[in-house]
Amino acid sequence: MGLLFLDVTPKGIIMGSDSNDIIIYDNRLKVPKKHQNKEKIIKVKIAKFKGLLGYVGTEKIGKTEMRGWLEAFEQKNQTLELENYCEKLAIELSEKWKKYKLKSGLWIFIAGYEGKEERFYYINNIGNLDLNTGLYSQIAQKFKAVNDLDNNYINPRLTGGLTKKDIIKKTIFNFRNGAIVPFAQIYSKFDEILKILISTGDNGFKKINKLEKYSFIARQRLEFIKRLYSKKHGIYKKEDSAIGKEVSVYSIDKKGIIYKCSKNSYKKDN
Repeated sequence: MGLLFLDVTPKGIIMGSDSNDIIIYDNRLKVPKKHQNKEKIIKVKIAKFKGLLGYVGTEKIGKTEMRGWLEAFEQKNQTLELENYCEKLAIELSEKWKKYKLKSGLWIFIAGYEGKEERFYYINNIGNLDLNTGLYSQIAQKFKAVNDLDNNYINPRLTGGLTKKDIIKKTIFNFRNGAIVPFAQIYSKFDEILKILISTGDNGFKKINKLEKYSFIARQRLEFIKRLYSKKHGIYKKEDSAIGKEVSVYSIDKKGIIYKCSKNSYKKDN
């Protein structure tokens, strides 16, 4: 896909993507000439964890489609705890990159609930992202698995007696990868709009206090950037649009129930 995003909200976790393919290389993004509608988000249920997996940056390992490879990996490793699952995924991807001498980058998001605990890991083989250009560098054959939410966002905030539950109750964490320029800037503006709607209390707007409402806002944000990238409906003038085709948005609540948010509906997808 061209773009992958994740929101960790007080009400649940939301993951979304478009269906365009992009290939991440060192300091460049390649958009294949043939655009296909591919679902890039997979439901994952292993041991005590239930959640979503999304990927961006490489579409095949050898002759195997990335989605099929990831689904097969899940089927073989359903008894693993989440930490071990992510570590093993990183090891096996490293082996495949070495075997096939792949030079492309891959980002994988895995997010959901392990029991009642919010979790977000990423697995990648990319050393650096230039936030100004949106380009990646230091692409390697070795993958790493990172417990990003806990290690990099929650633990540094555990001061003054605050708990993880306290922090998540008052914070929305946003993550994104793929073709992020100019999406990252638009993403931030949408976040500002959310804060305005929540803080002003205008009677014309419903309170954004349910996972369903967060999910629709997240989908609208992605639909908007997709439209901008459309030569026909937006303002993008080239044929090789990095973001486009179908949009997929899923969410998972604290009970482990997964929902699919389409343009006009929000329903269970377990």
